[in-house]
Amino acid sequence: MHRDRRRKTICFIFFAFTLCLSVGCAQSKAADAMLQEIVQETLRESAQTAPQKPLSTTAAPAVSFDPAAIRMPKATGETAMEKNGAHMDASNTSQGYVMVRCDADDSIRKVGVSTADATYYYTLPKNGDFITCPLQMGDGRYTVQVYEQITGTQYSPLCKWTLDVTLDDDTIPYLYPNQFVDYEATDQAVRVSFQQSAGAKTDRDKADKLFTYVANEIDYDYDKAATVQEGYLPLPDRTLSEKKGICFDYSALLATMLRVQNIPARLQMGELSPDNIYHAWNLVCIDDLWYLMDATLYGEGYKDENYTAVKNY
Repeated sequence: MHRDRRRKTICFIFFAFTLCLSVGCAQSKAADAMLQEIVQETLRESAQTAPQKPLSTTAAPAVSFDPAAIRMPKATGETAMEKNGAHMDASNTSQGYVMVRCDADDSIRKVGVSTADATYYYTLPKNGDFITCPLQMGDGRYTVQVYEQITGTQYSPLCKWTLDVTLDDDTIPYLYPNQFVDYEATDQAVRVSFQQSAGAKTDRDKADKLFTYVANEIDYDYDKAATVQEGYLPLPDRTLSEKKGICFDYSALLATMLRVQNIPARLQMGELSPDNIYHAWNLVCIDDLWYLMDATLYGEGYKDENYTAVKNY
């Protein structure tokens, strides 16, 4: 089998509050005749789970595309809070998210979502729209704090709320869109997910089909990797339309296509060894086990132990 084995190290930068991370990826494409074999090698259990066992062959329910049936976050107002022009809707914490916004103006504001273990930062839009902040760190006490930029990387706190969260299921935060896996129920990426998984009899079959599609359909964008700006966020529909992207784009698109099939999918970011590059990939939950899928680097020979997660979205 012919493969392009050139080492390709590239970087993109995304903004995580005051921390800028250099993000690098590599890619090569294997021959189509070997893709299904590679899919099976790639759909393997993450090191975070119990020892690998065969995936279930339980039939997945046949589902046709219905935008009204897609899980979408909502600010329903049952539990709404406001302070200093910042607003939080915590009506659906059991579903794994809160929604946060600030009154519209030109200020740059961030929101931090914290537990004792980690903090995630998100950029709030200037137009006053809500964003979805996942509660992906499990049950427990969360702090949600909104900050306003003073100058450069200096921010001043606007307000802070504390929440006690009990999730309906540990995987449920990975079934909704958020700022990093961003889609609407009527998006083309959602439609294509249903087209490409049509006829699949199990969730494993769906995951295989969607992984194969993303890995084959999207080309690596070296120009984008070299020029992408700080604060870049992927849009799955844009990736589909342009037919190219960086690792961030691949993993956001695949996560979208899996989530709308009711298959929990994480977008993970972290270190890829032995190259020591910052990379993005997916973990996919099937029958309560998490399996690593890397549509950017399939066929390159990386194993689960080469991936060290830093962030989950």
